[in-house]
Amino acid sequence: EDEGQQDAIAVNKSTSTTEVIERESKEIKSFSKEEYNSRIYPRNFEPIEMRYRLVKRDPNNHNNIIYEGVEHPTVTNDISARGLRFVSKTLLPIGSILEIKIQLEEGEKSIECLAKVCRVEEDNLKNVYMIANYFLDISSADRALIGQYVERKIGKPKEEMVNDKA
Repeated sequence: EDEGQQDAIAVNKSTSTTEVIERESKEIKSFSKEEYNSRIYPRNFEPIEMRYRLVKRDPNNHNNIIYEGVEHPTVTNDISARGLRFVSKTLLPIGSILEIKIQLEEGEKSIECLAKVCRVEEDNLKNVYMIANYFLDISSADRALIGQYVERKIGKPKEEMVNDKA
Protein backbone atom coordinates (compact mmCIF):
# COMPACT_ATOMS: atom_id res chain seq x y z
CA GLU A 1 0.00 0.00 0.00
CA ASP A 2 1.13 3.53 -0.71
CA GLU A 3 2.05 5.27 2.57
CA GLY A 4 0.10 8.38 1.55
CA GLN A 5 -3.06 6.42 0.84
CA GLN A 6 -5.62 6.61 3.65
CA ASP A 7 -7.87 3.64 4.23
CA ALA A 8 -10.23 2.96 7.08
CA ILE A 9 -10.87 -0.58 8.19
CA ALA A 10 -13.67 -1.28 10.63
CA VAL A 11 -12.95 -4.22 12.87
CA ASN A 12 -15.27 -5.69 15.46
CA LYS A 13 -13.29 -5.75 18.72
CA SER A 14 -14.18 -6.92 22.18
CA THR A 15 -16.27 -4.56 24.26
CA SER A 16 -13.33 -3.99 26.60
CA THR A 17 -11.12 -2.64 23.80
CA THR A 18 -13.80 -0.28 22.54
CA GLU A 19 -14.51 0.80 26.11
CA VAL A 20 -10.81 1.62 26.57
CA ILE A 21 -10.84 3.75 23.43
CA GLU A 22 -14.03 5.54 24.49
CA ARG A 23 -12.75 6.24 28.02
CA GLU A 24 -9.31 7.38 26.90
CA SER A 25 -10.67 9.50 24.05
CA LYS A 26 -12.59 11.60 26.57
CA GLU A 27 -9.59 12.34 28.76
CA ILE A 28 -6.54 14.04 27.27
CA LYS A 29 -3.60 13.64 29.58
CA SER A 30 -0.34 15.43 28.88
CA PHE A 31 2.86 14.74 30.76
CA SER A 32 5.76 17.12 31.19
CA LYS A 33 9.28 15.89 30.54
CA GLU A 34 9.87 15.72 34.31
CA GLU A 35 6.74 13.61 34.89
CA TYR A 36 7.69 11.36 31.98
CA ASN A 37 11.19 10.84 33.37
CA SER A 38 10.05 10.15 36.95
CA ARG A 39 9.08 6.55 36.44
CA ILE A 40 9.26 3.42 38.48
CA TYR A 41 9.91 1.16 35.49
CA PRO A 42 13.42 1.01 34.02
CA ARG A 43 13.84 2.04 30.39
CA ASN A 44 15.88 0.63 27.54
CA PHE A 45 17.28 3.20 25.11
CA GLU A 46 18.31 0.79 22.34
CA PRO A 47 16.14 1.14 19.21
CA ILE A 48 13.49 -1.54 18.76
CA GLU A 49 11.54 -2.02 15.55
CA MET A 50 7.86 -1.19 15.83
CA ARG A 51 4.81 -0.17 13.80
CA TYR A 52 1.90 2.10 14.66
CA ARG A 53 -1.35 3.39 13.23
CA LEU A 54 -4.14 5.65 14.46
CA VAL A 55 -7.28 4.09 15.93
CA LYS A 56 -10.67 5.60 16.70
CA ARG A 57 -14.21 4.48 17.43
CA ASP A 58 -16.57 4.01 14.53
CA PRO A 59 -19.15 6.81 14.95
CA ASN A 60 -21.82 4.62 13.30
CA ASN A 61 -21.23 1.52 15.44
CA HIS A 62 -19.63 1.87 18.87
CA ASN A 63 -18.71 -1.84 18.91
CA ASN A 64 -16.28 -1.26 16.04
CA ILE A 65 -12.98 0.54 15.92
CA ILE A 66 -11.50 2.08 12.80
CA TYR A 67 -7.84 1.78 11.89
CA GLU A 68 -6.86 4.88 9.94
CA GLY A 69 -4.32 4.68 7.18
CA VAL A 70 -1.39 2.36 6.87
CA GLU A 71 0.94 1.04 9.54
CA HIS A 72 3.96 3.30 9.94
CA PRO A 73 7.28 1.53 10.59
CA THR A 74 9.65 3.24 13.01
CA VAL A 75 11.96 2.56 15.96
CA THR A 76 11.69 3.29 19.65
CA ASN A 77 13.80 5.89 21.43
CA ASP A 78 13.07 4.23 24.74
CA ILE A 79 10.72 1.59 26.11
CA SER A 80 9.56 0.44 29.54
CA ALA A 81 6.80 -1.83 30.80
CA ARG A 82 4.60 1.29 31.11
CA GLY A 83 5.05 2.84 27.66
CA LEU A 84 7.44 3.94 24.95
CA ARG A 85 8.74 6.87 22.95
CA PHE A 86 9.30 6.67 19.21
CA VAL A 87 10.30 8.74 16.20
CA SER A 88 7.59 9.88 13.78
CA LYS A 89 7.74 11.96 10.61
CA THR A 90 4.09 12.86 11.27
CA LEU A 91 2.79 15.04 14.09
CA LEU A 92 0.37 13.02 16.23
CA PRO A 93 -1.90 15.05 18.54
CA ILE A 94 -1.73 14.49 22.30
CA GLY A 95 -4.57 12.17 23.25
CA SER A 96 -4.42 10.14 20.01
CA ILE A 97 -5.00 6.40 20.41
CA LEU A 98 -2.57 4.18 18.52
CA GLU A 99 -2.37 0.51 17.74
CA ILE A 100 1.24 -0.45 18.48
CA LYS A 101 3.13 -3.54 17.31
CA ILE A 102 6.52 -4.06 18.94
CA GLN A 103 9.09 -6.64 17.84
CA LEU A 104 11.35 -7.00 20.89
CA GLU A 105 13.62 -9.64 19.42
CA GLU A 106 13.77 -11.43 16.10
CA GLY A 107 11.98 -14.75 16.13
CA GLU A 108 9.73 -13.86 19.07
CA LYS A 109 6.06 -13.00 18.74
CA SER A 110 5.33 -9.33 18.39
CA ILE A 111 3.48 -7.49 21.14
CA GLU A 112 0.30 -5.74 20.06
CA CYS A 113 -1.59 -3.24 22.20
CA LEU A 114 -3.21 0.16 22.25
CA ALA A 115 -1.30 3.20 23.46
CA LYS A 116 -2.16 6.84 24.07
CA VAL A 117 0.02 9.79 23.02
CA CYS A 118 0.87 11.79 26.15
CA ARG A 119 3.67 14.07 24.95
CA VAL A 120 5.12 15.27 21.64
CA GLU A 121 8.52 16.88 21.11
CA GLU A 122 9.61 18.38 17.81
CA ASP A 123 13.20 17.84 16.63
CA ASN A 124 13.66 20.72 14.17
CA LEU A 125 17.13 19.61 13.10
CA LYS A 126 15.98 16.18 11.95
CA ASN A 127 12.45 17.31 10.98
CA VAL A 128 10.82 14.55 13.09
CA TYR A 129 8.76 14.26 16.25
CA MET A 130 9.40 12.26 19.41
CA ILE A 131 6.06 10.73 20.40
CA ALA A 132 5.71 9.58 24.04
CA ASN A 133 2.95 7.03 24.75
CA TYR A 134 1.64 4.97 27.61
CA PHE A 135 0.15 1.52 27.09
CA LEU A 136 -3.62 1.17 27.52
CA ASP A 137 -4.77 -2.40 27.09
CA ILE A 138 -1.55 -4.38 27.23
CA SER A 139 -1.84 -7.83 28.78
CA SER A 140 0.02 -8.47 32.01
CA ALA A 141 2.00 -11.19 30.20
CA ASP A 142 3.13 -8.75 27.48
CA ARG A 143 3.93 -6.06 30.07
CA ALA A 144 6.06 -8.64 31.91
CA LEU A 145 7.81 -9.60 28.63
CA ILE A 146 8.75 -5.97 28.04
CA GLY A 147 9.92 -5.58 31.66
CA GLN A 148 12.07 -8.71 31.42
CA TYR A 149 13.50 -7.59 28.08
CA VAL A 150 14.46 -4.17 29.50
CA GLU A 151 16.03 -5.74 32.60
CA ARG A 152 18.10 -8.10 30.40
CA LYS A 153 19.26 -5.19 28.25
CA ILE A 154 20.22 -2.87 31.09
CA GLY A 155 21.41 -5.57 33.46
CA LYS A 156 19.56 -4.29 36.53
CA PRO A 157 16.52 -5.82 38.20
CA LYS A 158 13.45 -3.57 38.62
CA GLU A 159 14.00 -3.16 42.38
CA GLU A 160 17.35 -1.47 41.80
CA MET A 161 15.83 0.93 39.26
CA VAL A 162 12.89 2.21 41.33
CA ASN A 163 14.73 5.32 42.52
CA ASP A 164 17.04 5.63 39.53
CA LYS A 165 15.83 8.52 37.37
CA ALA A 166 18.83 8.73 35.05
